[in-house]
Amino acid sequence: MIRFIVHVESKREYIYDNNKLKQSCYPNKDIENKWLAEYLDKAEYLNIVLDKSPCIFTDDYISHYQTIRTDGFWVWSSDLLHYTKNFNFKWPEDFMIHVKENLNNSNAISYDRLLYLSDNFSFVNLREDYL
Repeated sequence: MIRFIVHVESKREYIYDNNKLKQSCYPNKDIENKWLAEYLDKAEYLNIVLDKSPCIFTDDYISHYQTIRTDGFWVWSSDLLHYTKNFNFKWPEDFMIHVKENLNNSNAISYDRLLYLSDNFSFVNLREDYL
């Protein structure tokens, strides 16, 4: 299973297979960055897969890794919210800077922007690159 975080404009990408995802999580620490989880939870769905995938730590079933969310500037695999809330997933620094700068902004994304993102960043379009 491959998860990704992509900056829309630059197409800078961060790819996480299960091993890298495990290395980027800190399950024994108290949960930090609750504000980050709240920000991610407000993001729009760009692509929804009507299935679930197992958590790599607990085998609980969670949002499918091919479901994609966006804040209009970044797109990411939606199951990363689960790893953020429960296992302190460490997001890329440039993503974190973006979130901190936009915490108080509305997460509303225009219809035209969602269409652009859907045409260019839906999992169907990214599949060849990330599988």
